[in-house]
Formats: sequence, structure tokens, C-alpha cells
Amino acid sequence: MFAVYLDELSYQLGSARVGCAEGNTVVNNLKFADGICVFRPTVSGLQRLLNICGDYAAEIIFIVTKQDCLPKEVKLPALANVFLNGAWQ
Repeated sequence: MFAVYLDELSYQLGSARVGCAEGNTVVNNLKFADGICVFRPTVSGLQRLLNICGDYAAEIIFIVTKQDCLPKEVKLPALANVFLNGAWQ
């Protein structure tokens, strides 16, 4: 049921045409049985995808930590803060 609920969100993310491209195919999210992963090689693109998630799902609780976003050895620049529903991630 969760995956069915996320189909529309996945469509909206895909329609943004922001993500990792291979030819004409753009990938920016992966759905799992209990969650979704969004990714983009730039901070501005990631923020755009997070804005779509926040606008779509007022009733979904997003549990996000920096450890979930990046491997521990990758450090975001100090100015590369991203927000989901106004909260810093």
C-alpha cells in the first residue's frame, strides 16, 4: 500500500527532470517497501526534489538524518544546507 501511495510522488519527482541522467533517462528517486530515497548531484537540485516531497505529502512523516543522506566520509560544504518543510536536514 505504501508503494502505491508513493507512485504519484515518484511521478512528480520524475516530471521535475532533475536528477542523474543517462541518455534520455533521468533517475532521481528509488522506492522501497518502507521508504523513498531522493538523490541529485547538486544541492540546488536536491532542494528542488525535497520541496516536491514536502508539497506532496503533508501527512507523511519524513525521518531524515544526515547519516541517511550521505556516507559518513562525505562532508557537505557549510553553505550546502537543505531543508524539508522548513526544517534543516
